[in-house]
Amino acid sequence: MGLFHDVCEAAQKNGVSIPSATSVVRTAHCSSPSAVGAPVVFGTSKFYALCALGGSLSCGLTHFAITPLDIVKCRIQKMRL
Repeated sequence: MGLFHDVCEAAQKNGVSIPSATSVVRTAHCSSPSAVGAPVVFGTSKFYALCALGGSLSCGLTHFAITPLDIVKCRIQKMRL
């Protein structure tokens, strides 16, 4: 079938317990004011939109805080030459 299937078969033959691909269920739980505790299904457009929003917030805030410090550091280094 595929690489994952072959690895699972080899592991099971050697006594390693691995869940099958069909038994693995992925869901993400996030809350918003309109739907508290409603699960977000993995792979849907809402899931990817929430991931993009979370990544933008975390990365954007970090860059917003660090970039001015880096500019100051570079200017100080340039002045010492």
